[in-house]
Amino acid sequence: MNGCQMKLFDLKVREQYPTLGQSYTRSHAHCDKFLVQCSDSELMIVELYYGYKKRFIRDSHVRDIGCKRIELYKVNLQDQVCQRMESLPEDCAIFLSYPENGFFYKIPREDLNSGLVRGNTVYFSERNDKRLYAYDVKERSVSVSLPCPNMGIDYYEPQWIQLPLHSWTSADVPQPEVTIDSKQIMLPSGSSSARGGWNDVPTDLLSDIQSCLFGADRCYFRLACKAWKSSFSNSNCESDLQLGKVQRNHRFPILMHIGNNNELVKFFDPITNSTSTLPLPSLKATEPIIRCSKHGWLLISQGSSGHQQLFFLNPFTNERIDLPKVRFLQDGISFSSPPTSSDCMVICYAVFLAYVTLYSIRRGNYSWAYSSAEKKGIHFKSSYSNPVYHQGLFYIMGMNGNLCIHDPGPRRSTKFMSLPRRPCASIRRGHLLESRGKLLSVFTGPVGRFLRVFELKQTTMAWKELHNLEDTMLFLSSTSLLSATSSGVEISGLGNKVFLDRFSGRDGIFYSLATRKFHTFWSGHNSSDWSDTKEYTYSTWIEPNLEKHNEKELQWLTW
Repeated sequence: MNGCQMKLFDLKVREQYPTLGQSYTRSHAHCDKFLVQCSDSELMIVELYYGYKKRFIRDSHVRDIGCKRIELYKVNLQDQVCQRMESLPEDCAIFLSYPENGFFYKIPREDLNSGLVRGNTVYFSERNDKRLYAYDVKERSVSVSLPCPNMGIDYYEPQWIQLPLHSWTSADVPQPEVTIDSKQIMLPSGSSSARGGWNDVPTDLLSDIQSCLFGADRCYFRLACKAWKSSFSNSNCESDLQLGKVQRNHRFPILMHIGNNNELVKFFDPITNSTSTLPLPSLKATEPIIRCSKHGWLLISQGSSGHQQLFFLNPFTNERIDLPKVRFLQDGISFSSPPTSSDCMVICYAVFLAYVTLYSIRRGNYSWAYSSAEKKGIHFKSSYSNPVYHQGLFYIMGMNGNLCIHDPGPRRSTKFMSLPRRPCASIRRGHLLESRGKLLSVFTGPVGRFLRVFELKQTTMAWKELHNLEDTMLFLSSTSLLSATSSGVEISGLGNKVFLDRFSGRDGIFYSLATRKFHTFWSGHNSSDWSDTKEYTYSTWIEPNLEKHNEKELQWLTW
């Protein structure tokens, strides 16, 4: 290798702002790193963070959790420093391939509005997976699609290639007949105009066309003529409504999403399919990490890995309650009651090989209480889900479906249960909640291949699968699992559904236990998995809470 030189650089990461909760998100996540060449003199490092540490779970199961976050770093070889980047240029995208390589792509100006390639986006695929994933850096969302469903089995490590540019002309593009399910649209022979023919389109063909339309396109379809509007009988085509202010009688949780601009948050109402934006100055100059959502309050962390600052935030009233700083690595965190109540208690836990550690603090206390418990031979691995407060006890669910029960009473005790046993084949996405005095669990398979709900029968300590929730509605995200009831609501058909933090276009997605499929209220989306959907990774469900509190109630050290 004549003329070649090799140098070893010890790069240091320079943050643009203090990172938030890095001890949690990095220590409990598997990270894949890619080196990308932007130009002859510029390099970038792209980090993909998945749900769990690779040393805890086999690699294929790590990816069952999905990519939750992507970080970008610009490499300065002269100063041997990695500078963190908040975003990519709006006309640039990155394409990643395994093993750990990729390329930087500057989108031609004429292709920016085509929708084929989006700017400020990282595209990647997975081993043994036909799907294409796209991470929107600005939105902090992950879209999944299946562009080649009939691909063969030899796709272990798909690679991106950049073809030479070619100036396409109309002659290069074939012009097939317009055909939908073997039905053709034909104009009368010798007709000089298509006017007057719209009303004569067969109704079954209109139905086929409608099934291919989503969102706003379905609204425009109705406006073509009266006949088309009347054929569109089972659709509600309201455009996005600005909520303005959340109503005090709002009964159901809404989805809160924090984009790359931390000062602005979006709220999505799955019932009305409406979105509103609200400024939150208290989040400015920080990168908030939402840990938990309950009782209309968010529990948020910030700070370095050494000492983390935790605080409660009501995004509707912009009220904040700061907790004493704590130094720990937590797998999950939760609280028992609203932080303004005198009996509020916060608990977090971390599971190790032979024992579990717990930190807890009650309202009015200055410091966190520490305790630990040995597993004593019981196989208990962390599922990284938040604890649930139920009948005076905190329940922590393990990866195998069994439980760890913590009594926060004066004598503080923790015990591990070998029961209940694993309720389904894959519980990599397990969540626990209390609903109407019962403990429920929700499990989802890889890419949403299944969604199953179970109830804990405490007499036998076994999970019993529920096939009908009746009027119960569940709201599921990575940081929250809430429930509500549709009884007494004028709108019918809301119960027996699990609402997700996923979207098809601008429409929220829910899972129906009746059909065992994913649907939307406002479009014809109907799927057996999460293909062609988008997940907001920095989002949580929250119950609207407009109650105001005095200064004393907002002080943690008073009760």
